Amino acid sequence: MNLKERFNAVMHRENPDRVPFYYYHSQFRHGTFEREMRNKGLGILVPGVPLVRSFHGGDVKYETRIEGNITTKSIHTPVGTLSQRFEIDPGKLHYLHGRSRTLEPLIKTEADYDTAIYILDNQEFYADYQLYRQKEAEVGEDGIVRGIGISPPYQMTMQFFGFREMLPRWFVAQLRNPHEFDKLVRACERQVERELPFIQGSPCEVLALGSFNGYFGPRHFEKYCLPFYEKYSHILHKKGKILCSHAHAPTLKPLKHLIAKTGLDVIESYTLPPMSDFSIPEAREAWGDNMVIWANMPEAVFYEGAEYTKNYIRDLIRSDPPGNRLVIGAGEIGLQGTADERTEKVFKNGLRAVADAINQYGKYPVA
Repeated sequence: MNLKERFNAVMHRENPDRVPFYYYHSQFRHGTFEREMRNKGLGILVPGVPLVRSFHGGDVKYETRIEGNITTKSIHTPVGTLSQRFEIDPGKLHYLHGRSRTLEPLIKTEADYDTAIYILDNQEFYADYQLYRQKEAEVGEDGIVRGIGISPPYQMTMQFFGFREMLPRWFVAQLRNPHEFDKLVRACERQVERELPFIQGSPCEVLALGSFNGYFGPRHFEKYCLPFYEKYSHILHKKGKILCSHAHAPTLKPLKHLIAKTGLDVIESYTLPPMSDFSIPEAREAWGDNMVIWANMPEAVFYEGAEYTKNYIRDLIRSDPPGNRLVIGAGEIGLQGTADERTEKVFKNGLRAVADAINQYGKYPVA
């Protein structure tokens, strides 16, 4: 099987010739080591290709101002202006995608909610499948391309409060202004409905639907997110879509029974022990035999050495009965964790050990 066929076999409930192993295309520097790993069977995942574009009418204006490494973005509307300030700090990851630190979020006061809702309600959408088709052609038989689907409206509201260091503002907003926050969620729901037809009609089979980021617990997930997944998984399955959610949080165990109700087909970047306390057998028991568990290789294991890593993967494969839907990934690590020659050597040897273990122990039927 080629790498695309191997993936499709797992997605369509068939047995591949071996356990698939994939990496995010942006996480490796192209060159000698990437070629070595691909020769060992490592496939490419292009994880987030947009299928829908958006625009605003003439009464919504965007303005960007840059002063040194501080960028201010403003959105002017007839009902008010929202502005966001952030600091650009490329650092070690500049060759991947850069990074920034939010200094000031879009929503800062209660009065800003009406402006945010106006922006959402006056956003128009149209289909744009060109980039997806381009990436499909580039990757060919060496991997797969995953499109950006729709996200739970509750999670969409985070964009107005800032991520990471500004996240406490999002929590406080729900307590301080619950009525306005719920109106913002409903505006995001209306946006999802306008996007949906273009997602349904896309040529992309595998779609990302939100993420399990560990930012909130079972109560909020059941209230805000589970109804979204139950509704839209049914709708998108009718169009033959395979639905995937990025689950990089190390705290999936409290959500395990709710995840089982979502209708999702793939839990991707599932965090393995020792970076979580939720094992593959526990996940399989909660989610059943048909859920594709796309396990993210925990980089901490690499520091135990290549032989330990190889045995870890052997035991991981054997912990999930043959015929189940298992994929192993280097989703968010690649070489991101390398800061010097020593750590780069640790990571490269670790990834080699993963590939060697899969090639030795991951053939079907699993040894």
